[in-house]
Amino acid sequence: MNRAASLLAVVGLSSLALVGCSSSADSNPSASPSESAKVVATVYGQAVPPNAPGQVLTQYAVTIPPGAAIAAHEHPGQQIGRITAGELTYTIDKGTLTIFEGTATPGHQVPSRTVTGPTTVTLTAGTTIAEADGMVHNAKNNGTVPVEITLSILTPKGDPLSVPVPLPTSTPTASAS
Repeated sequence: MNRAASLLAVVGLSSLALVGCSSSADSNPSASPSESAKVVATVYGQAVPPNAPGQVLTQYAVTIPPGAAIAAHEHPGQQIGRITAGELTYTIDKGTLTIFEGTATPGHQVPSRTVTGPTTVTLTAGTTIAEADGMVHNAKNNGTVPVEITLSILTPKGDPLSVPVPLPTSTPTASAS
């Protein structure tokens, strides 16, 4: 298979993996497809950086409609993203998220803070986040407008953009009679 066909296959499989674990039906299993607003991932492009052998750099966007959720997942590489519209309820199940708020002039650092899970934060338009490889997280749009996120991720060649992670469920305790 030539390089262009390989990249196209990776893009297709990665997009399916992301969208496959990213619908409001995940948070409401009884919702019919017509009732479920779907999360949409659009890949803008991919490149194989010469200074990162075996890695693929992907730029993509995710749109999360009001009421839709993204199930718990992790990324097989470092990802950075910017919320460009809406307000996202973002839960860190495991790991640490870096949040950049605002902008900076060239040569200066953007103010940042880290948040370690388990915890939930609200991310608004203009906020940039950095997600480390293996950080488990999920998100939901509790607002009234779509959440738009532009992302870039560096992953090992052939890996999907995201991998679903089943979260442990609590087990009911037996009552003493």
